[in-house]
Amino acid sequence: MQAKYLIVIALISMAMLLGFNMVNSNHHEQNRVAMVDSGTKEDPAQDSNNVMNEVDINVNESTMITDKPLGEQPKAILDKASVQIDDAQQAEEERLAQMNKAQ
Repeated sequence: MQAKYLIVIALISMAMLLGFNMVNSNHHEQNRVAMVDSGTKEDPAQDSNNVMNEVDINVNESTMITDKPLGEQPKAILDKASVQIDDAQQAEEERLAQMNKAQ
């Protein structure tokens, strides 16, 4: 097979992959928006507000971390990660307690 045919096949393949990625990412974004919309419509007093607040808090925390001097940023990132891990462990323990209570 000649080199020009290989180049043409490679270009066509890259164009097809690019198109697939664009369609797939658009579909993924639509699903994500639909999930957020359905979560807020079902029960607005439930976790959807908490999720939005956590997102706002995380955005604020990340901007606060970048405002710190470079020497303090790694410690702030580690502290933030530790707090998130502790929160996740506490939530998991609460779920396990609820499951044990339900049984």
